[in-house]
Formats: sequence, structure tokens, C-alpha cells
Amino acid sequence: VQPATEQDDTQKVLEQNRTQLEDQRLQEDARFTLLDSIDSMDREAVIAWAELHYKQKIRGNTSLAKAREMAKGFVDQYGMPA
Repeated sequence: VQPATEQDDTQKVLEQNRTQLEDQRLQEDARFTLLDSIDSMDREAVIAWAELHYKQKIRGNTSLAKAREMAKGFVDQYGMPA
């Protein structure tokens, strides 16, 4: 039988791990939602979004597919916008 303090520590560690996993899942869900949102934007919206959130310019003559790819790259490179 373990002393009560060791059991308490184990429960605390398990709870911290559970909380971290839940936080990671929520962050991943938010990221996938953002990527889906980018997929639904038109070219002008993607260009404006990249400028607004990352201060990155996407040229106006860039194809929609390339603009979306670049915007998703900004998410990967710089993280989720605030």
C-alpha cells in the first residue's frame, strides 16, 4: 500500500496529463477549423486574411489554390492567429 501522498501525487499527475491532452485536442480542433475556413474563402478573402493576421502579402495574381496553400503555410509556420 502506497502512502497517501504518493497516491495524491499520482492523481495530480494524471489530472495534469488529462488536462494537457484536452488542451491539445482543443488546439488541434481549432487549427483544423481554421484550415477548413481558409478552404472556403475566395482569393481576395485569403489575401486579406493573410495580411490581417500575419502581415504577409500574397500577390493579387496568385491563384486561389496557391493563395490558400500559402495561408495554410503561415498557420503552420507562425502558429494560430490571436
